[in-house]
Amino acid sequence: MTKDKVLETFTEHLPCKLTEEDMLQRGAELSAAELNLAEQKEEAKAVRASLTAMEKKLQGVVSYLAVVLKDGEEDREVECQSIAKFDKEEVIIQRLDTGDVIRKRPLTDQDRQSPLPGLGG
Repeated sequence: MTKDKVLETFTEHLPCKLTEEDMLQRGAELSAAELNLAEQKEEAKAVRASLTAMEKKLQGVVSYLAVVLKDGEEDREVECQSIAKFDKEEVIIQRLDTGDVIRKRPLTDQDRQSPLPGLGG
């Protein structure tokens, strides 16, 4: 009769009964994993809230720019002057970039006053 011969030695993933020490170790690992999962969920919630806020802000920019492009104009800070027109008894508000009169109002007593020397005006 022929003696048995080992052809090879290898490892294979197989079920194994846990010892008491294994159970305690796995319990500690489970507890740590649950804590990490809870922290990850909170972080994900905060990131989602931040991304939602950023998305709303960007949507506002997109909406604004769409209207600007559709209308072909936007509001900007423009230097203007108020000019007393004594002959017409009115003050005109005039843009300095285009010279357009943007509004008029009646001349007031204060508009008629000349500034005192050295006080500007």
